[in-house]
Formats: sequence, C-alpha cells, structure tokens
Amino acid sequence: MGVKVGDALYESWGYDQTQNDFCRIISISPSGKTVKCQMVHGKVVRESNGALYVAPSNNPIKCPPVRLYVRSWRKGNYFVGSYPFLSNISRSSECEHKRKGSFDKYTSPVYETAPGYGH
Repeated sequence: MGVKVGDALYESWGYDQTQNDFCRIISISPSGKTVKCQMVHGKVVRESNGALYVAPSNNPIKCPPVRLYVRSWRKGNYFVGSYPFLSNISRSSECEHKRKGSFDKYTSPVYETAPGYGH
C-alpha cells in the first residue's frame, strides 16, 4: 500500500486560489482497502510573493476521524472519501459540513495561495 500509521495525506483544491487539507493515518483496515484518518491543521513552512508552502502539523482538528477508501492508479495509491469541509473548526457542529476529496501521500511542502491573493 505504501503508507503506514502516522503518515500524512493531503488534498489540494480551489478555483483561482489553492487550498490544502491534511490528515494523518491513525489505522489501516486488515484488508488494506480503507484507512482511518484524523484531520490536522496545516502550518506554513515558507512564504513567497503571493504563495505559501504548507505542511501538516500534529495539531488535530476536533472532529471524529474519517474513513478514506484506497484506490490505485499508475503512480500509486490515492485515498477518497468525505471529510469536514472547514479547516478552522471552532464548534463540533461544524464537523457535519462535509466535502468529498481525493488525497495523496504527503512528501514535501505544498503550494497554497497566500491570504489576499486569488479571488
């Protein structure tokens, strides 16, 4: 499968601006067909003109873990499923707002549009 408990996954999304969501694998099913992940906050590791480069933190978002399905492709595995839409969750009721996404294994800081840029 190429991943293990503790590995980070990320999803990049957005139109006219790029945002990222991160999670860490907390368990892998015995069949290897699903993983359970805890959403975590991102952290800025580098800034450039209009660009941020972000990485997953170890700071969990206070929502229940999510189950992602393992899918294979030529370049390896990716992970699909629904997860909490809001990354700055302050109330547990906000965990109910979901979006569908496709996550890849995190290997290095990823580009994100800086605040005040994009639309």
